[in-house]
Amino acid sequence: MKIVVSVPVHEKPDVILDQINNIKKYIEKPIIVLHVSKSFFGQYSLERLNNIPDVYINPENLDTVWGDILLPHVSNYFYIREIEMFDYFLFQASNDMFVRRGIEDYVGQYEAGFCRRVILQKESMWWPAQAAWEDRQLRKIMNVIGQRQIVATQIEGTFLRRDIAEKVMSIIKN
Repeated sequence: MKIVVSVPVHEKPDVILDQINNIKKYIEKPIIVLHVSKSFFGQYSLERLNNIPDVYINPENLDTVWGDILLPHVSNYFYIREIEMFDYFLFQASNDMFVRRGIEDYVGQYEAGFCRRVILQKESMWWPAQAAWEDRQLRKIMNVIGQRQIVATQIEGTFLRRDIAEKVMSIIKN
């Protein structure tokens, strides 16, 4: 099984190198695709991240900001799908780490995995609930996929089988 790990980069190169090593230690033959934030270039050099086997640097550089990290992952998906064959696409944060092996066995049981919290009202513990309830674009997406309830999640840790990722990413891109 081939797993792509998508990582938005906006941390120091040492942090990213440690994360790459962590991913390679706990996932068997991962493909890692880095999306380097625009803000990264003003602070750090990419030199230390170049030429690492099975690590790709997406040439597109979007801003990465807390609470709005989806588009860099979408960009990573469309970039890596043209270069590598893979079975699953995993969304990772630049400050996450794995602590044990076995992710292949786990994700292989499912088409997708994500945190799922149904948001039943505008007043919610989930900070963007009110904005989500009023978001016309979100409603359009929900209509396209036949979803009636707003579901909150966090992108980090989400995984999608490639065929599911293709559908989801195409909807988001459109």
